[in-house]
Amino acid sequence: MPVDKSLIDDLMKVGENALGTLFGARHEAASQARAIQERIVEKMELVSRREFDAAFAMLAKLRDEQEAILERLDALEAKLAQSSGARATKNKKSALRSVNQGNQKLQAKRKR
Repeated sequence: MPVDKSLIDDLMKVGENALGTLFGARHEAASQARAIQERIVEKMELVSRREFDAAFAMLAKLRDEQEAILERLDALEAKLAQSSGARATKNKKSALRSVNQGNQKLQAKRKR
């Protein structure tokens, strides 16, 4: 039975067109899903990883600076306590006591 070459060529073209249409639809569906996902993320007001890392680094730096300042404050308070010694008046003692109480509260917060 002879096979008509033009019929085979036509069937091949139809198959190619069908595959092209399926791949195009797949690509279009993926781009639509990506657009929907981006809209959802925008509504949620999420930050990017880069912004998060920058904020985290900034907070870590501030935490280190705060610890250094607290150490300097402790050293200054110790120096003040040594230098004032027995000469401290009642007003100085009460002021120093309140500073020490505040420092103790800060240290308690750091331990938590």
